Amino acid sequence: MEIGANSVIGTRSTVLQSLPSGQVCWGTPCRPHHALRAQRSAIGMLQTPPEQRRKFPPIAPDFVIELRSATDSLEMLHVKMGEYMDAGVQLG
Repeated sequence: MEIGANSVIGTRSTVLQSLPSGQVCWGTPCRPHHALRAQRSAIGMLQTPPEQRRKFPPIAPDFVIELRSATDSLEMLHVKMGEYMDAGVQLG
């Protein structure tokens, strides 16, 4: 199994097969989502020193969806979406 260069893997994803280069991938099983390719400027930011490579990449997606469960308060979701926007998310 191989993860292609400059691919971004979503949190809590389960990688069961090789993934192509330069893709945003997530899910269980993890798959590329072609409609959400990482911007070239964001991919360039992934050229990081070795100590950063084991951490979360220093980029934010253009678009996020936060699903609300029965135990989530609307206020908590507003705070969370504010954090996403502060990190550089364009639409949420």
